[in-house]
Amino acid sequence: MKSRLLLSLLLPFVACALQWWLWAYLSPYVWFLFFPVAFFSAWIGGFSGGIAATAISALLVWYVFMPKTFSFELDNPASAFSIVVFVIMGALFAFLFERLRHAMQRTGKELQVSETRFEATFEQAAVGIALAMPDGRWLRVNRKLCEIVGYGCDELLAKTFWDITHPEDVETDHANLQGMLSGDTGTYSKEKRFICKDGSHVWINLTVSLVRKPDATPDYFIAIVEDIQMRRQAEAGLQKSATQLIESQRLAGIGNWMWDTRADRHTWSEEIYYIYGRDPSLPPAIYPEVQRYFTPESWARLSAAVEKGLAEGTAYACDAEVVRPDGTHRWIIARGEAARDADGNIVNLHGTVQDITERKRAEESLRESEERLAGIIDSAMDAIISVDERQLIRLYNPAAEKMFGLGVAEATGQPLARLIPERFRHAHEGHIRNFAQTGMTARRMGLLGEVSGLRLNGEEFPVEASISQTRHAAGNLFTVILRDITDRRRAEEEILRLNADLERRVEERTAKLTIANRELDSFSYAVSHDLRAPLRAMSGFSQALGEDYGSQLQGEAKVYLEQIDIASRKMSELVDGLLVLSRSTRGELHHDEIDLTGLAHRLLDELAQGEPERQVARQVATGIVVFGDARMIEVVMRNLLGNAWKYTAHAAAPEIRVFAEERDGSRFFCVADNGAGFDMAHANRLFQPFQRLHRQEEFAGIGIGLATVQRIVHRHGGVIEARGEPGKGAVFGFTLSGKPAADSAPDKKEQ
Repeated sequence: MKSRLLLSLLLPFVACALQWWLWAYLSPYVWFLFFPVAFFSAWIGGFSGGIAATAISALLVWYVFMPKTFSFELDNPASAFSIVVFVIMGALFAFLFERLRHAMQRTGKELQVSETRFEATFEQAAVGIALAMPDGRWLRVNRKLCEIVGYGCDELLAKTFWDITHPEDVETDHANLQGMLSGDTGTYSKEKRFICKDGSHVWINLTVSLVRKPDATPDYFIAIVEDIQMRRQAEAGLQKSATQLIESQRLAGIGNWMWDTRADRHTWSEEIYYIYGRDPSLPPAIYPEVQRYFTPESWARLSAAVEKGLAEGTAYACDAEVVRPDGTHRWIIARGEAARDADGNIVNLHGTVQDITERKRAEESLRESEERLAGIIDSAMDAIISVDERQLIRLYNPAAEKMFGLGVAEATGQPLARLIPERFRHAHEGHIRNFAQTGMTARRMGLLGEVSGLRLNGEEFPVEASISQTRHAAGNLFTVILRDITDRRRAEEEILRLNADLERRVEERTAKLTIANRELDSFSYAVSHDLRAPLRAMSGFSQALGEDYGSQLQGEAKVYLEQIDIASRKMSELVDGLLVLSRSTRGELHHDEIDLTGLAHRLLDELAQGEPERQVARQVATGIVVFGDARMIEVVMRNLLGNAWKYTAHAAAPEIRVFAEERDGSRFFCVADNGAGFDMAHANRLFQPFQRLHRQEEFAGIGIGLATVQRIVHRHGGVIEARGEPGKGAVFGFTLSGKPAADSAPDKKEQ
């Protein structure tokens, strides 16, 4: 400050010397250089410097340049006037510059305060603030912005706006900034994501403004960054809660509503739209428009409850039947209560609507079930009695009334012991206690053994009983089902008597059968010995006659002799057949495991060895196993396979098959051939002894084989069936009872 004052005081002397040096050119303009000196001295030295420089300048001009020179005498009044004007102007310059200096000082202080405030606001702001170039480079960032993105100030300034912008937001940010640079918009605001230093993302609300230069060209952007991560998380949590609430309401079939009675404005949750079947794009149905969603009876009850709630403010809960627009019916429970203002006036109703259709259906099913159960109990032929833990009768059906002769009204509440003979009462009470402790829910009829009941007239009668228990909040309930077995007891006694009589008759008939078997044995002996001797004699003498006198026999005599021999052999075969037939079902029946496949192969091999010239194709299923008497089953298979071999003698390509098949729930073991077959019209003669469907000349035999097979099969508890067609073969199938047959692969064939 002193240097400026000294400079302002020195300027008049410099001007005086300069003017003196140039006076030849400046004369007579004595103030030419001193007016600028007064101006600049006031500007440099302030008020004091300006006044002093003005005074010095006036004295120097007066003394040096005004006539008389180098004297303070004035010979011209105009000179005095000019001195006064100069002094006034110098003082005015000093005053004005002093005022200007004070104003500048005040402005500087205010600017400093403003800058201090701006600095404090910029750095201590609760939001992030940044200045950025149009190309995205940061000019300045505040502390809060650094905290938001996790960078230090220098680290953030080394990056650009685009470096920390989430890739998904870059395109929209570019578009918005280009709109501001082109002048389409002056500012924009959006929610976006910044990339933090640790790689995480933070949600921010960004507001950007563009500052332009005086020539309207873009200068820099001002960005306000608000951290909304917590808000977004809260919104996400709120959205999740809202979603969970909607889902919970959907699962529970419950929706909420509110009716602002003053504004007559209704609010429905999404679930109510679904319950009523209303289009969600429509506004809520106002009261009483919602009436069309209910049956008349339900609406009458519900509207009465709502009106009472509006008038008195009382809460309500009402079941109602809903009719959706598509015609389907649902049941709801509507709940509501009133809300009051500070003055006690009702301002709105709010509540819930819950779909209780399934509950209603369950209640209806339960009611129907109870009715059916009651009908079953009332119509049951057995007595049904339920007692509580004190064994007092709580249920007593009509059958019990009929059984004991005690009416329902009279029996209800009475001890069960009244229906039990006195000698059994104590034991019965113990049975009930023991049953309660077992934890069993039921014990079926008859497990308690035979017990006795007591009729009203004192008569005892036998009953069969079963018991069950059900647990209730009030205690266990025991239910007994009783059946009067008086008639059954009589029937059992009659059966015992009849069984004894039957056993006696069986013994008598067994004795007769034993005698008959003995007679049959005698007959068999007579056949095998007494009849065979004459036959052997006839055959022997006829052969001797032929050998000794055959050459002497003429014409028909030799034929007659041959017929005698043939007849004797035929008679011998018939005797053998009778013996086989009589012995086929005698003796003890054994149950052996028999490999039917192996047996069939063995028998077919024997037949093939007997006639090696014949080529017969065979198909025997593998793994066929049966259970029966091995000796008898071999007789069966020998006869069936022998017949198949015999009756395929004239077939072009004879074939015999042995297999098993399921038919009508039974296992049939079959022997099939493609031989002569038979007419099904005569099938009833197949199993009769000595009955044949083919002539002796075609196929030899005596007609005893199939009769023997049938008797053996019947002895095993089975059946035999035959199917055939002339010229196309026959199939004989039989079953065996007792231990089931098994075959591991009945459909596999072998040649």
